[in-house]
Amino acid sequence: MRKTFLISICICISMFAFAQKPADKSNNAKPPASFFMGFSTGINNQSGILGINLELPVTANVSIGSGFGGGTWGNKFYAEARYYFQPAFKGWAIGAGITHASGFDNMKASLQTVYYGTTQVTLSSEPVTNAFVAGYRIWRLGRNRNRFYTELGYSAALNSPRYTVTSGETLTTDGDRTVKLLSPGGIVAAVGFSFAL
Repeated sequence: MRKTFLISICICISMFAFAQKPADKSNNAKPPASFFMGFSTGINNQSGILGINLELPVTANVSIGSGFGGGTWGNKFYAEARYYFQPAFKGWAIGAGITHASGFDNMKASLQTVYYGTTQVTLSSEPVTNAFVAGYRIWRLGRNRNRFYTELGYSAALNSPRYTVTSGETLTTDGDRTVKLLSPGGIVAAVGFSFAL
């Protein structure tokens, strides 16, 4: 888990260090930003329940992004490519990418078990990687080109979410379903805010 978190921080720092303004082909055009940095939250949000996001413009309509945060299945980070239907990185956009949740160790939860009814158990889970697609609506706020956005999409697991009840109990079908509801995947619905830097 710690290794995954450190990798995600390195990715974000690298994007910050190498961020450059997009090439300006005209004499009067002003690039929208060197990069965007912000935060987001939501259901199956790419960077977790509350995460930090970085976005680097590549061309007038294309950007790449990355971020990290904490989620229901451990630490979470992502990489994404996004296409904007109009320049200046506002309006409508579509994106696609990969998320990775690190899993968790020794999480305690009250769940239904076969022999003891609802009781506190200890769980550990394995990492899960997902592919996602999403649509965005972005609004620019003020003169500083900061942005607010909403997102709707879908995320699909590339490997099965697996967990172990390390305290030894056996979960009922309902208990198992409850744990799997925590795993990444399904409808993505999120909101976020980013600063233009």
